[in-house]
Amino acid sequence: MSSSYAAAVAAVGGVLIFVLLFAAACYILYSIGLYTMAKNAGIPNPWLAWIPIANGYILGLLAERSYYTFTGKQMPFSKILLWGYIGVFVGSFIPFISALAGLAGIALMVFQLIALFYLYKDYAPGKEVLYIVLSVIFSSLAQAICLMLSRNTVPVSVTGFGQQVQPSYQGGYQPPYNAQPYGQQPPYNNSNNQNGNNGPEM
Repeated sequence: MSSSYAAAVAAVGGVLIFVLLFAAACYILYSIGLYTMAKNAGIPNPWLAWIPIANGYILGLLAERSYYTFTGKQMPFSKILLWGYIGVFVGSFIPFISALAGLAGIALMVFQLIALFYLYKDYAPGKEVLYIVLSVIFSSLAQAICLMLSRNTVPVSVTGFGQQVQPSYQGGYQPPYNAQPYGQQPPYNNSNNQNGNNGPEM
């Protein structure tokens, strides 16, 4: 084996290791941010934020509350993201529909960005446009950083629209945010949304 060939192999190996470490770091940061938000919000089984595909379900649950707060409407983000990614994953292994699964995956990524936009709007009001642009350009890296920066913030869906500066989540609330956990009452059961109406359970 020539020295130049060995150097090329070493360089490729180094790049692959860097890419793997970078991807792992982004995933860990993303999972920590999403897990913390889910735990603070009282979502059951917040550890699902660490599991691929299942973390889309957790993101969807958080986005549903945010979307309802700002629009007064319901959107099943959690179900669409969960079953959508399951379908894309399974479809990618089935001949003749793998190309269609790829297109569906792109559409699902756009839908996830919409969910992230409302989540950013809820947890980082005034920065949602910046955060979503960064999330589009820098993808998983920006999403991980944005979630980490916002993970301990009490969202607008809890504090209300009249509060311009949100306090940081200090912990100690039993249950989180002085509200019953998901499943015991609708997560939208507050007077902070624009219409002042309670939403149904997810």
